[in-house]
Amino acid sequence: MNILIPKKNVFLFLLPLVAVLFAGCEKEDDLLTPVTPLPPVLTFEQRIQGDWLVKLGQYSATIDLQGFPVTLSGTDPNASGRFQIGVSPNTFTYNISMTANVDLGFGPALPLPINQSGTGTWVTQSGNRRMVLRLNDGSERVFDILLDEREVQVWQGVVPVNIPFLGSLDPLVTLTMVKES
Repeated sequence: MNILIPKKNVFLFLLPLVAVLFAGCEKEDDLLTPVTPLPPVLTFEQRIQGDWLVKLGQYSATIDLQGFPVTLSGTDPNASGRFQIGVSPNTFTYNISMTANVDLGFGPALPLPINQSGTGTWVTQSGNRRMVLRLNDGSERVFDILLDEREVQVWQGVVPVNIPFLGSLDPLVTLTMVKES
């Protein structure tokens, strides 16, 4: 038994099939997209060298007011300052300016300035996770490095301040810094 299929029907059947197959083919050039090379891996010294601007300051401390402990903690979005860090020799110059707000539970919060500056040399400890700043006056500031990236650094350490009529206070300060371009 012979079945005859008109040529016109075969053409109409094959036309959509050919169109689908043709559309599914991509040029080889379309498959090759340029790959952006990764930036080179930098050593700690290469990342840390340069000028860093303080953009955010966080603080936490307890003040003893005649046996009445007052805890203060918060964020100063207006914190400012700069760390200029050199390598070989490992030198630094820094200044920090931020304000902690002391809430005594009544009235407006009292502003407590945390201002500090210094110059000296630096070393790292704990596999580059801790920065020890040795100031020229013989004192040290120790900062744990919470974030160590090419463009952002987050350091946390005690920054002692003297408060008139209250004495010294050792707030734990967290500084977020961005590299100046």
